[in-house]
Amino acid sequence: MITKVELNNYRCFNNFSIDKITPITLISGLNNVGKSALLESIFLFYARNSSDVFFKLNKFRQIPPLFHPSQFNGSWLPPKSSPKWLTPNWLWGHFFSNMNLDNDIKIIIYENNNKQSLILSKVHLSSIYFVLDILPPDIFDLKNPNLITDLMENTLLINFKNQKNSDKFYYLLYDNDIHRFPASKKNIVDTFIQYLSNNIYVQQGKLAEYFTILDFNGNKYKLINILKSIEPSIKDVAAIMMRGFNSIFIDIGLPTKLPLNYFGYGINKLTQIALTMLSNPRALLLIDAIDEGFHFEFLPKLWEIIGDLAWETNSQVLATTHNLECLKSSKVLISDKFPSKLFSYIRLDNIKNTIKPILFSNEEFKYAIENNIELR
Repeated sequence: MITKVELNNYRCFNNFSIDKITPITLISGLNNVGKSALLESIFLFYARNSSDVFFKLNKFRQIPPLFHPSQFNGSWLPPKSSPKWLTPNWLWGHFFSNMNLDNDIKIIIYENNNKQSLILSKVHLSSIYFVLDILPPDIFDLKNPNLITDLMENTLLINFKNQKNSDKFYYLLYDNDIHRFPASKKNIVDTFIQYLSNNIYVQQGKLAEYFTILDFNGNKYKLINILKSIEPSIKDVAAIMMRGFNSIFIDIGLPTKLPLNYFGYGINKLTQIALTMLSNPRALLLIDAIDEGFHFEFLPKLWEIIGDLAWETNSQVLATTHNLECLKSSKVLISDKFPSKLFSYIRLDNIKNTIKPILFSNEEFKYAIENNIELR
């Protein structure tokens, strides 16, 4: 379980520290105080070993691919015949505070009392010559006189360290492609992480895979019971392959089962949350705007479901919201049904251009909710 996060020079965060992170942590605050950025920093930390982590983070923000200005035709999409042009500013430059790549990004995460650190740095000349000595010649043209300049401008150094392991590697932009060097030989990260938002979701094929695991273990009834809380007519759920694609189908008593996507966003989102946790024990879910897609009357039940799942599967959920009803409904997690240390609420504030976390005890949170004190 993550218990504390420290950020330095990551987006809007400078010398930022937040503790009291619990199995279920709800984060709120005004616009542009870093709620989404905080979730993204955690995703970057755990997904660091995959070079597509930067593409995923950009997708979270719906940042379109960048290509050479000469190819720009006035739309977000490049012409089919034109290549994408990868640049460090587009890929990772905007993760650095004020886009200043001269200051390292530091992400420190504590899992209980175990400190882990991740440092992202623009490489220096001394590092470049070290890389040149060990670059695979079949990928890089070592005779290219501009190679050193290219690497200095387009290389990111990643340093990871915890109490047992350390790892150091480079992400290199060369020939309009991104390379990880050296290639990963060990998997230090053993945390399953999933980011969800209104435009980022678990693909149908992956959901079907999760469901198959659940069904194989005789536990599909758990998902059915959860979905019935939002749609009582549901009788059964199945993973079915049609035309080469695996998808989830739902039986509501009609002559034929219906694909999950036929149903509303709420059922889809609840299915993604439930299947991710049920099929991946000890999962880490990062959910941006958790209330979106759900009617306010369902929100207390949503929090109860998440509380039950987190407790059963030993999973962790960090979520954001602007919604007052969502905030009020989360009070169910500090009832006698759940352990006192299951839930915490944290508000992010911008105080004199510095992002600060405001921590609330469960007693303070409950008092504020019951007395209609504004917490957002």
